[in-house]
Amino acid sequence: MVGIPGRSKGCRTCRRRRVKCDETKPYCTRCTKGGFHCDGYVEFVEFQDETKRFPQHWPAAERYEQTRIVISSPRTVIPSRDEDNIFTTHLIHKIFNQRDAEAVHLAATISFHLNQPEARAATDKSLALPKTSLRALSTTYFGRVHNRPDLLHRGSRWYSDALKELQLQLYHPQYALREDLLVVIIYLAIYESIAFTVPNAWLQHYKGLALLTAFRGPERHMHGVGFALYPTLRQTIAVGYIANRQRCFLEEPAWKTIPWAAKPGSKTLIDDLHDILCDAPGLLEGVDSFRAGGGGVTRAELCQKALAMLEELYVWRWKWEDTFPDASYVVSVDANMQVSTAVPRPFDTVLWFYDFSRAQEVCLYDSVLLLVLRMCELLDCLPQPVSTERANDPLLPMQGTRRDIAIEMLRLVDYHLDCVQGSVGALMLIFPLNVARRNLEWDTEIAWLDQVMAQIADMHGFEMGRAQSVQYKTE
Repeated sequence: MVGIPGRSKGCRTCRRRRVKCDETKPYCTRCTKGGFHCDGYVEFVEFQDETKRFPQHWPAAERYEQTRIVISSPRTVIPSRDEDNIFTTHLIHKIFNQRDAEAVHLAATISFHLNQPEARAATDKSLALPKTSLRALSTTYFGRVHNRPDLLHRGSRWYSDALKELQLQLYHPQYALREDLLVVIIYLAIYESIAFTVPNAWLQHYKGLALLTAFRGPERHMHGVGFALYPTLRQTIAVGYIANRQRCFLEEPAWKTIPWAAKPGSKTLIDDLHDILCDAPGLLEGVDSFRAGGGGVTRAELCQKALAMLEELYVWRWKWEDTFPDASYVVSVDANMQVSTAVPRPFDTVLWFYDFSRAQEVCLYDSVLLLVLRMCELLDCLPQPVSTERANDPLLPMQGTRRDIAIEMLRLVDYHLDCVQGSVGALMLIFPLNVARRNLEWDTEIAWLDQVMAQIADMHGFEMGRAQSVQYKTE
């Protein structure tokens, strides 16, 4: 999924333009002087990090006693206001802590959901669902990383309640088109990446997001929360379709144009990369059909599509290089880095970035590039790299083999897990590392990556990140 950031206080227009805002209210002077329409500011609640009030580890006997007490308690446990704030603060601090346009909307949304009435007291039951699903996620995540089985059990009950209410609302025309339901499903999808109740439960939520988004249509993602969530929705939905190797509705031109129609020039580089990402599931499906002897598409047509996507990726990469020429630098491997494994790293240097968004973009670009190159190889139309020697860091178009690109992705791991505050970097690595794993050649490389993925599960709480937990069909 696309990372969801922190707390820029600038106006909406300056954040979209990625320039420093002077924060003059009600409308900023920079926009006024520059001839831009200032869209104003979004106010949101600041969460204070109070998670240190909770112990990191409980003695085994105490954990057992707490679990026994909770299980024998009544079916519905309403947490205190203080607990809600602590668990939600922890969630935001660890996962939703990046800095881009989605942050303000999501922080405000989370604050709004936290302040909704309890389900049994709410006159509008639809308002209680976001709070219930948020509780399921925040309580379970806190319990997972602090080894609190009582909280895991409590979170699972909130999750069950949220699923039942979600099912009811999806069949209600008054609620089905609300943005709140999209946020609820995002909460529940992240919950499943942590709890991992069954192997494909996360994918069912991804499919749910896809169905609801398709039902809403692209016009409902032109403004407000729908527009702010659109990058997250596109990446999440596309990954789900890649996992199933099925064509994605987001490849249609309307979904690549209409959401930005009211804001000419507002499409960002990551939006352009998502355009290509959304084409990948259709390519995978086409290659599978061709190799299985299915009709309807020829090898020549598939080669043409794969090579066109490859060209789009290379054009994107050169544009990224021109826009962010000094976005990264090389760092020697340090024994004190957070990633510590029994298997030595299969490289001597790592890539570091000045901005987490740039690291995300390179990681996603490499992931899509590997998918397309693999399809070209299966179709026997793979272009030869310019050189097998590493000429640039990061690699430029036509440089390196599929293994070289996969190793580059491994060299991004330390930055994601060591530099980025909280666990958002770990969450962002799950899909790319699954793709990279299938393009490595040596057992030592795979062994190191498997240990990293185990750390993502054990230290950051995302059980879905474990190497054998999810099998993406990317080969």
